[in-house]
Amino acid sequence: EEHDLNAQYAEEHSSAEHPYLQQVREDTAKALPQRAHMMSGVVQAKFIASLIDIMKAKQVLELGCFTGYTALCMASAVGEEGTVTSLERDQEIAAIAKKNIEMSPW
Repeated sequence: EEHDLNAQYAEEHSSAEHPYLQQVREDTAKALPQRAHMMSGVVQAKFIASLIDIMKAKQVLELGCFTGYTALCMASAVGEEGTVTSLERDQEIAAIAKKNIEMSPW
């Protein structure tokens, strides 16, 4: 229960999730309910993006992108001059990630 309260506190005191990221997260939960737990949580993804921003990283390698949620969070952090390379071995899931990434604002 304490973990749930901490997670709730973190979500309530974090900046708002970008609408496109929210859509990707919700679509993933609907399309892949048994596997949606594989996607990073909102707070976790924002934390990763914050680390990238703090480090001023311009190149990121992600192993296992699932539907692209975290890759998109990282892309928002590296900016237009940066690149995120994300690898996914499941071709069906990779196709979903590719669609999500191609339709994104990053």
